[in-house]
Amino acid sequence: MFFQYASDLHLEFSKNKKILNHKPLIAVADVLILAGDVMPFIMIDDHNDFWNYISDNFKQTYWLPGNHEYYGFDAATKHGTIHENIRTNILLINNDSVIIENTQFIFSTLWSYIGPTNQYIIQRRMNDFYQINFEAARITPLDYNLLHTEALDFLKQTLLNEAMVTNNNKELNINGIKKAVVTHHLPTLLNYPNKYKNDPIQEGFATELYDLIVAANAACWVYGHHHHNTPNFSIGNTQLITNQLGYVKYKEHNQFSRSAIFEI
Repeated sequence: MFFQYASDLHLEFSKNKKILNHKPLIAVADVLILAGDVMPFIMIDDHNDFWNYISDNFKQTYWLPGNHEYYGFDAATKHGTIHENIRTNILLINNDSVIIENTQFIFSTLWSYIGPTNQYIIQRRMNDFYQINFEAARITPLDYNLLHTEALDFLKQTLLNEAMVTNNNKELNINGIKKAVVTHHLPTLLNYPNKYKNDPIQEGFATELYDLIVAANAACWVYGHHHHNTPNFSIGNTQLITNQLGYVKYKEHNQFSRSAIFEI
């Protein structure tokens, strides 16, 4: 079965909105995966045209929140497990999984772990720490790490469970079921863009989960976040794939595909 995927559409920015109005996603699969940074939650009603188009052209869409979804929002009020219909066929989902055909799709924003050495500089330089609230105050690296731990615990529990999988709170036998993972933040520093590799801010974007990826043995892992369309690569038997629009004003969209698909 084929699945279409994209991330980092950033419809909150006028140039991104304009280009997607002029050249929208081309529906070439029944199921669309949106791996985060589509728009802030507070702007959902401002982009009904986008959601109407997606609803009309895809049989089912799964929208995983990225960090930008929480801009202007209190992350403490919408984290952990999210399973919320935006339209009848558009599901906002986080730290949860669904079964599609014979594949368990596992969704988690993931966030990233920020170590003590770089916490101060990342808090000063990353816009998240000015735009996202947590419990009615600006989010801190410690809050970020709390969200990361919550996500990582979910991923480990779900990916390494050899006996059963969960689908809408119903346990199902895992026999014959493949796994696919969707995160917004990066699960590895392997093939990380060279221009960012030595920047301490990378801890706000990626966490090295190489061993978990190998052990989980998922068919694929979709990610986004750094606005660089790295060619597909593999860790163990898992193919890591991304298709990010990025910031159009910085010409980060040149390698974005309006019809990117993967097959499981």
